[in-house]
Amino acid sequence: MLHYGNPKYGFLTYKCPKCREAKTVPLTCKSRICTSCGKKHADQWADRLANPIKCTPPPHGIHHPEQLRQALQDDHKLLKLLIDDVSRTMKQLVKARCKAIPRIICILHPYGKDLTLNPHVHVLATEGLPV
Repeated sequence: MLHYGNPKYGFLTYKCPKCREAKTVPLTCKSRICTSCGKKHADQWADRLANPIKCTPPPHGIHHPEQLRQALQDDHKLLKLLIDDVSRTMKQLVKARCKAIPRIICILHPYGKDLTLNPHVHVLATEGLPV
């Protein structure tokens, strides 16, 4: 990674069979932890997950965000269910789309920037282990 894209440490040369013009391309590390190569892996993973998701009707007659916020404010035990459902959904999505089982970290943020109730979950996920 320290010599990323430096032709001094390796390169490939492509030559056109017709005009004989040559092009030299420096080698890259292909590492997922590299800031350049890793972004490519992350983008490909996001593309695999981006297929349309079929939505199911909301539970318990909740149809608007305000109703959901009120329900979460009235019963804080629902916040744990929210985190569990987000985690389960992400695992199912990655397993179905990528044939992998991800490791998930969910972080509950109960308030928005203006400190009004706005429960939402931030998710960190690995690409996953093959199924």
